[in-house]
Amino acid sequence: MQRAKDQRTSLACVQEMYEIDERPVGLSAHHKLLHSERGKLKAGIIVFNPNIQAMKVFSSANVIGVTNQVRKRSILVMSVYCPPSEEIETLLQQIDQCLCIPHDGTIIAGDFNAKSPVWSSKIEDDRGKELVDFALSRRLAIVNENSPPTFDGSRGTSWIDVTLCDAPMIEHIFKW
Repeated sequence: MQRAKDQRTSLACVQEMYEIDERPVGLSAHHKLLHSERGKLKAGIIVFNPNIQAMKVFSSANVIGVTNQVRKRSILVMSVYCPPSEEIETLLQQIDQCLCIPHDGTIIAGDFNAKSPVWSSKIEDDRGKELVDFALSRRLAIVNENSPPTFDGSRGTSWIDVTLCDAPMIEHIFKW
């Protein structure tokens, strides 16, 4: 949360938030959290800037979608989580449903638990192949090219978090 404050972040997509008694740890009461329908906080969007009017437009077990107005354009932002134990096809169908909501630009950020050299992983798994095919078929760009590992833990490092966006948004994403 400190990093978001230091960088004056207005909105952040989060996955697998640490929680105690079903409440996220470290989130100020001044910030708004919109989250997926799953019992645990697996996918969420934190609105740090009180001037942003983020409206929840989609929610499923692993996807939360909000729209907000930026320069008279409706931007659809999704935070997604795909547990390693679940098939990615269901998640991609939920993302597709959310993409049907009228919007002028899209950003999708998530823990897909998918691996592909497209986002710097050393290996490619079936999830990675499916996610790349999905992105290409929806004309979505994969933003995190040449990125450092997005997971670094006792079991090693991996690149399992991916950010996607459509053409109108690509020029607005930097410092990934």
